[in-house]
Amino acid sequence: MSTAVACRHLTVEEYLELDADADEVRYEYLDGRVWALAGAAPPHNLVKDNIQGEFYVALRPRGCRSFTSDQRVQLTEERYVYPDVAVVCGPPEYTDESPPSLVNPELLVEVTSASTADRDHQDKLDAYLQIDSLREYWIASPSRILITQYVRQDDEWVVRSVRNREAVLRCEALGIELDMDDIYALVDTEHAEQNTAAADDDS
Repeated sequence: MSTAVACRHLTVEEYLELDADADEVRYEYLDGRVWALAGAAPPHNLVKDNIQGEFYVALRPRGCRSFTSDQRVQLTEERYVYPDVAVVCGPPEYTDESPPSLVNPELLVEVTSASTADRDHQDKLDAYLQIDSLREYWIASPSRILITQYVRQDDEWVVRSVRNREAVLRCEALGIELDMDDIYALVDTEHAEQNTAAADDDS
């Protein structure tokens, strides 16, 4: 869940100071706009942790690092985000800020919510696909079985969706396969979708 918090555009320095001083809230920064990241619903957290857990098991023997949403990522000098999952298999590169930001992710994952879906599919999508090191971007729904993949192939991005709990999701960037049933383990998508619809009706 995220909300805009700045009534005016902040400089990068003002943003970094704000984020460094925050105790319980993390802030994202896109071209002067600041967004506060609040706590997420259980289905969101389950999908995020399931994905990171599958990456950890499959990729740790290869020396890859998989981070969840406490790791800040610098997209450009004016864009900082906290993706739900970030993966890097080569030597990680960080800024010298506090906290340090990862600058060379190879795969990023966002798990959507009612308040973040537009940004995940629009502002963040546009920003992520411009990262030189990025080879794949996933947008995962916590309320239904759906993962949209953006896969870099040469100079183009190929988009595909996986919607079946019995399907196998092929991660081209990392050369691994993940069972959708493992990604959505313990997630009651039927009730999550009903709760999401009810929340949207009340908003």
